[in-house]
Order: sequence, then C-alpha cells, then structure tokens
Amino acid sequence: MGALHGYFANVAKAYPKQFGPVWKNVVATDRPEMDDLRRQLWNLRFQYWFRKIDSIGSSWSQAKVDARGVCCALKNPGQLTYKQIGTGFVWGVQIVGAFAFGEIYGRGAIGGYKVGDWWGSPVKAEDHH
Repeated sequence: MGALHGYFANVAKAYPKQFGPVWKNVVATDRPEMDDLRRQLWNLRFQYWFRKIDSIGSSWSQAKVDARGVCCALKNPGQLTYKQIGTGFVWGVQIVGAFAFGEIYGRGAIGGYKVGDWWGSPVKAEDHH
C-alpha cells in the first residue's frame, strides 16, 4: 500500500462518521492494474475520436438531406404539424440563446459594453462631464 492510501485510511479512522462509509468502497490497487486501466482509457479515447472524425462525411450527407426536407416543409406551411412547429421553435430558441451567450462572452459583461476613451483606457466618472 502506498503512503497516500495509508494517509486516507488514518483520516477515515479519525473521522468515521464523515469518511467511514466512503472509505469502505475504496480498494487498494496495484500499480500494474492502474497502468492497464490507463492504457485502456487512452485506447478508448483514440477509438472515440477516430470514429467521430471518420463519421463526418456521413453526418454532412445526412445534414444535406435534412436541409432539403426543411426547405420542402417550409414551402408548404399549411401541411406543418404541431410537432414540426414545436421542434422549429425549440431550434430557434437554441440559436438565439447561443447568439446571446456569444455576445455576452464577447462583451465580457451581461449589461453592456465597457466604456472607454478612444484608446481603450477606461473613462473615470468624474472625467465624463
């Protein structure tokens, strides 16, 4: 057992009410097991990102088909269902929300833009008028 394991064991003994139930679930591990888990984790990360990048072409192809479907549905607004209208509303709210959050992040403030003089240094209140 490592020094850290012993330290936490002592903490759990000193504070059984706070750490006792949690400490019962901790098992001492060997270093080779951790190395195997680390290797598996990196392999799974690689697989995830490879599959994500590899599927970009099919995602774009499906997006083109979906865009054509949206255009056809908007050409015949009388045939829209309530589900399609609701989906469009939610999609619109997400787009407007992303724009608003982007504006807030770009400004660096929720209320408005920072006021400064021509060169960007802040203007003091007594210098304003």
